[in-house]
Parts: sequence; structure tokens; C-alpha cells
Amino acid sequence: MRNNEHNNNIINSKNNVILNPYFITGLTDAEGCFSILTPKNDKAKFKISVSLKYKISMLNNEAELLKMVKLFFNCGVQITYSLYI
Repeated sequence: MRNNEHNNNIINSKNNVILNPYFITGLTDAEGCFSILTPKNDKAKFKISVSLKYKISMLNNEAELLKMVKLFFNCGVQITYSLYI
């Protein structure tokens, strides 16, 4: 990636770093997925619950980028797993 392309993916607004929405789209296409879960729930009106899940999986060295994605959406949880014990 050339230097000027990288700068187009990150916007600095009032000392906050904001990812370009097109960058988020590409990142999701490469490393992420959306899921819709519909488990049975006898307490619900239609006997099912609906939940949406957005997930990006990356290596631990990309943790800072994942923090930026979390800030972009202003929600979420970042979980780090270790493959080696």
C-alpha cells in the first residue's frame, strides 16, 4: 500500500483518528463476517430471539487496528486469544 493510499483510509478529526468507511468495508470483506442468530426462546412473543453479530478476526499484532474499528462503531468487545500456552 502506498503512503498516500494509507492516509486516505484514516481521517484525523479533532485529534481523533477515524477510519474511512470504505476501509471498514474492505476490512470486513477480507477479515470479517456478519451473523444473524435466531435461537428458540419460549418467553419471546414469536418463540425466537434475534441477535446480530459482526466479527473481525485478526492476528494479535493488529490489536490497535481493531481498537480503531471498535471506536468507529462506538460499540463492541475486543477479545484477545493466545494460540500458545
